[in-house]
Amino acid sequence: MLLRSKEEVIAISAYLNCDVFIIGGAKTYESFADVIDKWIVTEVPETIEDADVFMPANFTEGFDIQGELALGDGLMARIFQRRPN
Repeated sequence: MLLRSKEEVIAISAYLNCDVFIIGGAKTYESFADVIDKWIVTEVPETIEDADVFMPANFTEGFDIQGELALGDGLMARIFQRRPN
């Protein structure tokens, strides 16, 4: 299901009994940052010289690392969980 707004996602997630994944670019993640409980971050060991969009350096602030998984070829996935209030 493709939802096009934060409000749609939040509304339908109230009825689902499963994880909801937000997949998108930096603007999408920025929009949902206040409601994300878990980040699954894949680190790609590449440097793109003309890259112009980046996640903020502190986007995992307020989260604790829960685990990591080596995916091969230098790829690493890290799971961050939001700290309880």
